[in-house]
Amino acid sequence: LGMVPIPEGTYVVGDKNTKSLSQQQVSISGFFIGQFQVTQALYVAVTGENPSFFKGVSRPVERVSWFDAIRFCNQLSTLQKLQPCYTLGEFDEDIDGFECTEVTWDRQANGFRLPSEVEWEVAGRLGHRSLFAGASKGDNVGWFRENAPDGTRAIAQRLAAPNGSFDMSGNIAEWCWDQLVEEITSGSQETHTANPETPFSDMFDVYYPKNEFDYSFNSNIEKRCARGGGWLDSVYEAVLIRRGAYYPSIRDQNIGFRLIRNA
Repeated sequence: LGMVPIPEGTYVVGDKNTKSLSQQQVSISGFFIGQFQVTQALYVAVTGENPSFFKGVSRPVERVSWFDAIRFCNQLSTLQKLQPCYTLGEFDEDIDGFECTEVTWDRQANGFRLPSEVEWEVAGRLGHRSLFAGASKGDNVGWFRENAPDGTRAIAQRLAAPNGSFDMSGNIAEWCWDQLVEEITSGSQETHTANPETPFSDMFDVYYPKNEFDYSFNSNIEKRCARGGGWLDSVYEAVLIRRGAYYPSIRDQNIGFRLIRNA
């Protein structure tokens, strides 16, 4: 599966140029993160299905909802004889997709899961302060609207991030565990909107929870976060501090996911 280690430690996240958030330190436990975005080949091997619009065994799987990604993590964990991380409540599945009323995360489980936003950004930076994952210019590391206007590309065609992972900036945006909320409270994130008319430094404010993880799911809070930007986004929407927010049931040609595991 190509997992690379991210050491336990204290890291700097955020950006000193954002309007409402300066850089801050976060302490995280060690974990392993996928060297590649989940490919269509892997997704088909586990589920027997390929929902992607842009077909290709080496391309990242897309048109997968947050719920699809959660279920995939459990399925792969079971196949690998690992303890699944997620417990799913009542769910509905029809032609429009798979939805679940409740998802809980067992932090001690050793199976595959989605990264938290903090884990995702730490992995993308690994101590570096570049705008993108391993580069100051997006074209060196990823695929965006400017250089891939017709869809996704096969994985690992650009330079790797400092941690050895590919495509952490661009190709597809990557689902994270975290839910997006409208107000800052302990352990929550704040909604920010990127306005093309505002200065670059003001477009991508991020709020990080004081707690290491937000590991509850509240069906009343509808949107989940995705990081990294994709082929459909402009290069400036793929900087490391930019957050996307989407309904967890949405299946979009611009969104896929990457796996992580506890160390």
